[in-house]
Amino acid sequence: MSKDSSFQSGSSLSFGLVEIVSVMRDSGLPVRAISEIARVDRNMVYAWLDGDAVSPERHQDRMLTLFALLREATDGHLRSIYRVWNAKGDDGITLRGLLTAESLDTVAIQTKLAGLACSIDRYTRMDLNPVPNPSVSDGNPALDALPVADLL
Repeated sequence: MSKDSSFQSGSSLSFGLVEIVSVMRDSGLPVRAISEIARVDRNMVYAWLDGDAVSPERHQDRMLTLFALLREATDGHLRSIYRVWNAKGDDGITLRGLLTAESLDTVAIQTKLAGLACSIDRYTRMDLNPVPNPSVSDGNPALDALPVADLL
């Protein structure tokens, strides 16, 4: 699914559950995490993506709320959310615990995301600007042909 520019820059209120889940997956959040956030099994998420299942409005409201919070914290790069998924703060609560709770505490989620902002930003930069692997090739054909020994 292509990402609609109005979805990226405007309100997501006009989008349904299928679009929200599709953009979450395309933005790097695994289906497993999406299913946990929605409090359904993975088969239901795949059914939503295939258009084979109709979801209660409560699922759409929950996902819309969470998507807005996560998109704001990550500028749309949701893979970094999954990288800090199990990070515990001083309170001992993980982001996963807050996002998968039966009732959402948006203030607690925003606070946790703000506390993880440095890590989220770092992971986003790492994903968007990967460091080249020097063992693969450094551009020198003479050195590229030499075997590399791991002495571990």
